[in-house]
Amino acid sequence: MRAAAAALLVTTAFGSVPVSAADSTAAQIKQLQDQLRAMQAQLEALQAKDTAEQQQLDQIKAERAEDLRVKMAAEAAAREEAQRNGARVVFQDGKQVLLPPPPGPRVVEPANHRFQMSSGDGAWTIAPTGRVHMDFGGYLNQKPEAAQTLGVGDNRLTSGVDARRARLGVTGKAMNDFTYALILDAGGTTDNDTLLNTALVSYTGFRNTSIDVGYSAQFGVMEEAMSSNDILFIERSTPTTLASSYGAGDPRFGAGARNWDGHYFVAAYITASRPGDQHQNTFRNWNGLVRASYQVIQEDTKSLHIGGGVIATLQVPNAGPGTPRSLTFSDRPELRIDPSNFINTGALGTLANPVKSSQVYSAEVAGTYRAWYFQGVRRQIIWDRCGRDLAECWPHLVGRS
Repeated sequence: MRAAAAALLVTTAFGSVPVSAADSTAAQIKQLQDQLRAMQAQLEALQAKDTAEQQQLDQIKAERAEDLRVKMAAEAAAREEAQRNGARVVFQDGKQVLLPPPPGPRVVEPANHRFQMSSGDGAWTIAPTGRVHMDFGGYLNQKPEAAQTLGVGDNRLTSGVDARRARLGVTGKAMNDFTYALILDAGGTTDNDTLLNTALVSYTGFRNTSIDVGYSAQFGVMEEAMSSNDILFIERSTPTTLASSYGAGDPRFGAGARNWDGHYFVAAYITASRPGDQHQNTFRNWNGLVRASYQVIQEDTKSLHIGGGVIATLQVPNAGPGTPRSLTFSDRPELRIDPSNFINTGALGTLANPVKSSQVYSAEVAGTYRAWYFQGVRRQIIWDRCGRDLAECWPHLVGRS
């Protein structure tokens, strides 16, 4: 009985094994099929996503290509337009670079607040300039209609008005390192002629230095170095006029240089004739001048200036063939409403005794203290005439050998 039961159990156990294995295999197959279907779905999703991304990328590429095409077309059109307006295309570091055209002329306001026109790059400028000084006056106890009894300028001075300075011109710079000035003056002692006052070109490429060539005011004496806008009176003093009659003065041709800073000034020039001097058949006037000054004190309430200079005539002029080399020193009253000369040495040279040289030595001082101002100049004017020494005078009697 027991043996039969055991046999039945064994038989039952072994008989159930094939049924369980089949169920497990089917489940595994189903699970694999489900995984494959899931993977297929993921693959299809990835493929759809790739397709969408590729389409989006293609669209972005197309948009960028269109933007680039539009940009290049716009740049080409702008470049062509700029080139038509004066721009230039150059290569820098292997690339095309469009240099814009220089800006056009414009009106600018310089440091002195005057009207001025400038080129676009600022290298050229031009500005109008002018000056008007009127002199009104009357002389007491004078009879202009009376006969002359005492000589030049005796009691016959005429009252009235004189356009002492009536100047108009232009000033400016050229190529950054040059300056120029061209000024005419319709005023003067008799205010009936228009004369050249300034025709000057200067090179200013060196710091605090100006190399000048042309007609202008010369710097031989202190008052001539000051603008007529800054001198104490409408006229410069008689000693100044006499000292600058030959070799300095305003205007006179000069070629030289000046240098300065906040404390010193030094100038050296070769000078020649004035506008209107005779140019034919004469010995022209040639001179040399040197002047230096120094600001000893420069404070808010006080200042002290000292200086000195030398003017030497290198060639004494004459008036034409058969005339002596001579100098004449003269001055009008320091009110020019009447042009009569008060001081006149007459011709200092004769055919027998021509003038062979002249020199002017000056020492100057000026300063301020609070509201007070003072200035003074010591001058010595020397001229030499030929004497009895024929060998010494021969070059001055016959001129150049």
